[in-house]
Amino acid sequence: MCKFTWQAGIKLALALVLFLSLLLASSGVVTGVQAAGSFTRLTATATLKTGPRTDGQTVVWQEGNTLQAEKLSDQKIFTVVSLKSPQAIKQFDMDGNYVIWEQYDSNCTGDCDGPVYGKNLVTGQIFRVSPEAYGRNIAISGNYAVYVTNVPAAGNIVEGIQVRNLETLDDPVTVCILYAIEGPLALEGDRLLWGQTLASYQSGTGKERWQLVTMRLNEGSPTVLDQADYDEYGALNVGGWDLKGDLAVYAINRQLRAINLKTGEHRLITDPAQRPAQSPTTNGRYIFWEDPRSFNAAAPLDYPQPIQGYDFPAGSYLGNVVLNNNNSTPRARGDRLVWNSGDSASRQMVVAAITDLLPAVPHPPLPDPGNNFFPQTGHNLGGNFKNYWEKNGGLSVFGFPTTEEFQELNRDTGQVFTVQYFERQRYEYHPENKGTPYEVLLGRLGADEAQRRGFLETAPFKPAKNSGQPHCRYFPDTRHNVCNNFIDYWQSHGLDLNDPGNSYRESLALFGLPISEPFTDTQSGETVQYFERAIFEYHPENKGTPYEVLLTLLGNQSLKNRAWQ
Repeated sequence: MCKFTWQAGIKLALALVLFLSLLLASSGVVTGVQAAGSFTRLTATATLKTGPRTDGQTVVWQEGNTLQAEKLSDQKIFTVVSLKSPQAIKQFDMDGNYVIWEQYDSNCTGDCDGPVYGKNLVTGQIFRVSPEAYGRNIAISGNYAVYVTNVPAAGNIVEGIQVRNLETLDDPVTVCILYAIEGPLALEGDRLLWGQTLASYQSGTGKERWQLVTMRLNEGSPTVLDQADYDEYGALNVGGWDLKGDLAVYAINRQLRAINLKTGEHRLITDPAQRPAQSPTTNGRYIFWEDPRSFNAAAPLDYPQPIQGYDFPAGSYLGNVVLNNNNSTPRARGDRLVWNSGDSASRQMVVAAITDLLPAVPHPPLPDPGNNFFPQTGHNLGGNFKNYWEKNGGLSVFGFPTTEEFQELNRDTGQVFTVQYFERQRYEYHPENKGTPYEVLLGRLGADEAQRRGFLETAPFKPAKNSGQPHCRYFPDTRHNVCNNFIDYWQSHGLDLNDPGNSYRESLALFGLPISEPFTDTQSGETVQYFERAIFEYHPENKGTPYEVLLTLLGNQSLKNRAWQ
């Protein structure tokens, strides 16, 4: 059980800035990063490195008995602390002005944990964080550090979580009495996250049980978020966890899972057969992890290990955001991703702006001779999507490609499909429809945009009566009229389903049904009408030309809505 016992005068005045990092996603781009998967090396020596830890502004990593750091704003490396043997560093963490580390005697042959020390990066002061003999599983958020150590409880000495204000250095406070904790604590604002193991007699199942647990520092008792039993052979792979904002991410049996702690949503992100995952990290929106499917026990630092990514709100898989070398221990904070890259002979700390790892970032041409590369947007188009684009109107209907192919969750079906965005649309590949005209389907971007702008309950979107006007068509399915230039455009464009002329079903497949009457958009001043898959714009300045009716760049808008453009 956990117990929260504040001493008089101790308060947690933590700044709740959990999502500010997300607002930085379009700024602070690292100089020289030009294309998806490109990055900036923070180090260039052959010394083996471990870590890193970062808050998005400063990166700290370990080289032997030394903690090195770099301010990303000026890219100058400096030493945090350098210990003389046999003193060594076991764990470390950083946030804002503080770096903390567990320091121990490397000649130790028994219980080799040691006390926690810290450094104020502004003043240069080094101080002891844990008055106790040891402190392990350390974490820091703002001015507060947490660690696990021996604490008295009911006449016994047990392990508990201590919290200490590094600014005031008031005495530590015990916030939780623990079962056997596994792995590091995670601290975000006033919320803790950790893993623990219950003995077989505690679990109620006769087997050891691993639990992922969270609590706020003033709650007094933890909440179990997820749990799994070890089998009789003890086989249960727990691959790490992280916490930022309201998002907790963790890997168990090489599945990647995430929990939105605000809404309670649990999401399974990876299937270990397709995307085995370990060492996940998040900045509160984007999730990154190691993909160890090519693991080689004989050369654990030399096998190729990519880092994959995922946009949690969008349900989009970013693919291999980092491919070359053995890449490990990613850490996402603010608008940056930092990781360790190299082989057994040399490891480097590497950083990239997250915005430079997204599918919308320009890519080089692919070597496939059947591929089309569009220098106007820096993206490739090939395979089924290329055939579909060329057959159904190409540039005039869909615009240029604005992403590479990637995988995304279809929220209507709950399935993940390969998609590609264009200036005016999103393509979605459906292998279950292979060999039919519906192998590629279009996104309902018109309906999505109407919902985003809060239009669905406004007057133009309410069901309308048949106007009976000439040069109009009434659609009873959605109870809306389409007239004049708009009905001409709707009827004269459509997907190629091999019907004679341009059929109703071909127009329907391209645009969908109308979901509004025409109205004046107050933002653009244009007369528009919304359809399931498009927005028609009337441009009187183009009267008498093929451009009197234009389609809104809904694909671009969709990427802007998620801050990918």
